[in-house]
Amino acid sequence: MGVNVVPQISIIIPVYNAEKYLRQCINSVINQTLQNIEIICIDDGSTDKSLDILKEFANIDSRIILIKKKNSGYGATMNIGLGLARGDYIGIVESDDFISQDMFQVLFEATSQFNTKPDIVKSGFWEYWNHNGKSVKRPAAILKISPPCNPFNVYQYPDILSYHPCTVTAIYRSGFLKEKHIRYVEAPGAAWTDNLFFFMTICQACSIVWIPECLYYYRQDNPNSSSYLKDCTIPFKRLSEIFDFIESSRIVDRGILIALYKRVFMYLDGVLNNPYYDKTTVRPLVENVMQRIEPDILENSQFNRLEKKYYRCFITGSYIILENNLLRKSYLTFIPHRVREGIQSLRKWGVMSTANRIFQKVKLYSKANYLYK
Repeated sequence: MGVNVVPQISIIIPVYNAEKYLRQCINSVINQTLQNIEIICIDDGSTDKSLDILKEFANIDSRIILIKKKNSGYGATMNIGLGLARGDYIGIVESDDFISQDMFQVLFEATSQFNTKPDIVKSGFWEYWNHNGKSVKRPAAILKISPPCNPFNVYQYPDILSYHPCTVTAIYRSGFLKEKHIRYVEAPGAAWTDNLFFFMTICQACSIVWIPECLYYYRQDNPNSSSYLKDCTIPFKRLSEIFDFIESSRIVDRGILIALYKRVFMYLDGVLNNPYYDKTTVRPLVENVMQRIEPDILENSQFNRLEKKYYRCFITGSYIILENNLLRKSYLTFIPHRVREGIQSLRKWGVMSTANRIFQKVKLYSKANYLYK
């Protein structure tokens, strides 16, 4: 592709110690049916053979732009990619994931189906892992997204904020990101830096197109993934940044705030159930976040009665009683999702582990029910 030809999509691939999965990732990108793309691969100071693999691919595909830099974390790496991108739209592929051969063609073709170019085109994704030597995939919960119209905006469908951020399953109009000065939080490691990016893009987009098709394979079994949380302060740092954005943008829409509160309680619940939970460092951050929630909105929301009792434990500080029930990260966070998440847990972890998770979760809800009869 000539340097003067504007790519239809710039695809950013941030890389750090991903040699085990990197070839599958890059192959899935260079073999896209959409050919007019640029591929920006940024090695964030890998200590394995990732850089050598990237060099191999750069030598055989002129569309690849290879950047090597000192380790500075996911956010800083992504911001370099955003600064280099020349495409009309920008896509992201994680170095341990891979994509369907037609993913970017499907997303890009959707941009020309409306009178104005959408700011975001987003699709569903597969959760993907290996179990007993076999590849397993299942559609993510995000497929429950059902906007009232297409395209839509967050005010028409705020529930989109309740789902997994998964910013990699979308393309973003470059002009939109520049106009709104949207960048990633720069923090050490991966550090959930996609959370604020997700809220900033979704909340500021004038038009979002939803494609209910799974086009992205999101790996669940990489032990180096940021989803394996060891620093329990990270979710609260990201939540504080999201609250800062919501408040500075003067967003007061009830639906958006309820969606944010759902995410807050989901993260709180997950941290309480994390074996790395340290109440001396986390408790002040919990209290800081709780002070930013409006109780009136919570009480008059669509949360059911038992959920409200459970959440009042956090609002009033009674969650401290729940701290004695630490267990491994629960897959049964919200009552309406128990069956679906229970099936996932059975597939991944087996009967005994799932039964223990259910038992511990029932104990947590029972304590909340006792505190707020």
